[in-house]
Amino acid sequence: MACSSLSSVFRQTQRILWRRCAEYGSSGSWTSVEGRPTTRCLCTSRKYIKPLFSSLLCRSPASFSSQTSTYSTGADPPESANLTAPAPMEYITLPGLSDEEQQRFRVLQFEFEVLKQSGNQVPSKLTEHEWRRVLTHNSRSARIKFYRFLFKNEMAEENEKKRKAAASAIREIKHQQLRREVAEDPDAIRYGLNLNSIFPYIRDTTMLMSQNVKLAQARMFGQPLVFDLDYDDWMSIREQTNTAMQIRDAHAYNKDARDPFWFQICNARMRGMTMEALKRGIPNLGEPSCLIEVSEKSYLDLFPKERLVYLSYNAEDTLLKFNPEDIYIIGGLVDKTNPKPLSMAKCKKQGLRRAKLPLDVYVRWAMGGKNLTINQVAALLIDVKEHGDWERALIKHIPKRKLVQPEDLQSSPGVQPYHKQEQYRAPYAERYGGGRRRKEQQQFRSVLESLLSQ
Repeated sequence: MACSSLSSVFRQTQRILWRRCAEYGSSGSWTSVEGRPTTRCLCTSRKYIKPLFSSLLCRSPASFSSQTSTYSTGADPPESANLTAPAPMEYITLPGLSDEEQQRFRVLQFEFEVLKQSGNQVPSKLTEHEWRRVLTHNSRSARIKFYRFLFKNEMAEENEKKRKAAASAIREIKHQQLRREVAEDPDAIRYGLNLNSIFPYIRDTTMLMSQNVKLAQARMFGQPLVFDLDYDDWMSIREQTNTAMQIRDAHAYNKDARDPFWFQICNARMRGMTMEALKRGIPNLGEPSCLIEVSEKSYLDLFPKERLVYLSYNAEDTLLKFNPEDIYIIGGLVDKTNPKPLSMAKCKKQGLRRAKLPLDVYVRWAMGGKNLTINQVAALLIDVKEHGDWERALIKHIPKRKLVQPEDLQSSPGVQPYHKQEQYRAPYAERYGGGRRRKEQQQFRSVLESLLSQ
């Protein structure tokens, strides 16, 4: 096709996009600037229209007639031109949105279609929950980042499906080879899965039944472990999702424990983002098959106040000995963007006992902060409840990059990374990070006073 034909087809594609943009009302009305229709839409520049034009041209090259090159530059094509407009978009609606929000939602759907046709990293389709997440992003760059995140997840799922398909094909080839060997020599003894073996095959359903039996016993006679979800107002959407995923991982670790806790989720907002993400992570949450107690009430209304112990990194007392009679509370807070001592202020206001994990007593930190995730704290308590060894549990669950390894202390043979003797614990904690700790406590004290005054 000649250059004049390409430029003319590009103008026709641009007019189609302008008309489509006018259909869903992203602009007020048609205007004319130097004899060319214009409108304020999401893609009026050649930067976004050229890739879309190339995609349309590659998809249906026969939809544009060869007579297009005979049209003049400024005139519109005659009605008899063999120009096929693309099919109109099918817009979806979300329940519970106002008219203004529905109008914005149509604009975002058109933006998503333009990004997809332009070759950007966007998923093939979006669910209702993902569209609602898109509506919360006010800037275009934030939406593009979210689309890229969903695209990477979709590609990871497709790669996982391909990997499983390849593994299934390899297993099928092995089974065919085994069947041929059995047909050739049926009296031979063969060992392996589904063959002669002294080990029984334990299915996933059997494992799940065993885990549920332990969780049921913990619910009747075991020690509760409380998760406080009263921090949704202090977290972003991503932090609320991370909180839910960490509680899900803690539940998975608790099921495999020999002596599990009875998980209690208090101050839950059933329509909040954290609970919605938690229901996606644990689909049977709230059903009798899921032995997790979820309540909108506070832990003060469910348990005796004298048994409650709130775990907080900013606490002054250290939890040196695990007490099976106490009820420990873990704050459901991921504070990446708001590192304030919120849990400390809350338990001070409620008059609860508070304690921090013995991180400075048993291990020596090399880098990073001493804040642990929710699932790491829960796993620490589960292991300490089982065997009572804090050092063993801390070394197992704290990332190795944060700890000083024995090979890093070859230049100082007199200093050991871990101390088991009781007389060395207090001087060790004072010698490493004592001054910095006092400065942090002073800063936290000032912030606490301001929070309590509010």
